[in-house]
Amino acid sequence: MKVFAHGSNVNFQESAREMVPADLADVLKRYLKESKALLLGTIDLTQAELRQYGYVQSIQMDEEQFHCRFLPFESQEEKEITYAMDELLISHEAHFDVVDPKSGQLRYQVAYVTFESDDADQNNEMTYFFADAERVENPLMYIATFWEQVHEVGRDTDFAMTGCRAHDVSKKWNR
Repeated sequence: MKVFAHGSNVNFQESAREMVPADLADVLKRYLKESKALLLGTIDLTQAELRQYGYVQSIQMDEEQFHCRFLPFESQEEKEITYAMDELLISHEAHFDVVDPKSGQLRYQVAYVTFESDDADQNNEMTYFFADAERVENPLMYIATFWEQVHEVGRDTDFAMTGCRAHDVSKKWNR
C-alpha cells in the first residue's frame, strides 16, 4: 500500500499527516464537489512558472494509478493526466482566510499533488494544483502565494518508515 506525507498549512498552522491514495482521493473529490469550476494546472517555484490547463471533470485514484480528466481551455476535448501511484511523492493543502476584492473575507483553499517527473527542467518533480476558479477574483495569485507557504511542509517526514502503516502487525497475527 502506498503511504505518503500530506502537508497542511491552515492560517500558518503547519502539520503533516500520513496519507494513502484513498485519503487523497477523498480530499480531491471534496474539492471537485464544492467547486463549480475546479482549476487544474502545474506550479514550479524554481522556474517561477505557473501553468493553467483547464477545469477538472473527474478524479480517479486507486492503489495502482492516479487519473485526472479535465477540459482544456482551448478546446472542449477531454484530456487526461495519468501517473502510477509509485510516482506520487507528497500532497499538500493550504487554507487561508483572505480578503478578496470580489468576494470579501472568506477561507480559500488549494490542494497540490506532487509526482516524480522525468523532465529534467522540472527538478524531477511535477506539482499539480486544484483550486476553485470562481470563488475569488484572481485564483492564480492565491495558488502561487499559498504554494510558497506550504511546499516544504511534510517533506522531512517519511510515513513509509515511521507511520502507522510502517509496522502493520495484522500480517503477523493472521495465520
